[in-house]
Amino acid sequence: MERIKLEFDKTLSGLSGSKYGKKSFEDMVKPIYTDYNENIELVFPPNIERVAYSFVQGFFSSMINEIGVDETKKRIKIISEHKDLENKILERIY
Repeated sequence: MERIKLEFDKTLSGLSGSKYGKKSFEDMVKPIYTDYNENIELVFPPNIERVAYSFVQGFFSSMINEIGVDETKKRIKIISEHKDLENKILERIY
C-alpha cells in the first residue's frame, strides 16, 4: 500500500474547488500512485480541518473515471488528526 503525505499551504484550514482538487491530485498523488487497482493511504496535514464537496470531487475525479465510485472508496484510506474529516471525505465521493 502506497502512503502519500499531502502538503497544502499551512495557512489553510479548509480545501475547496474542483479545479484545486484536481490539480492537487495531479501534483501530489498521480506521479506516485499509478495503479488504481492498488490501495493507497492519503495523509492530510493537521491544519486541514474540512474539505468541500467540490474539492473532493475534483481530487478523486480521475480515479472515479477510471475505476468507478465504489472501487475508489475501497482503494483509499484517509488519515487525518481530525477523524470527522476522514468520514466526510469518503461521504463526499459520489
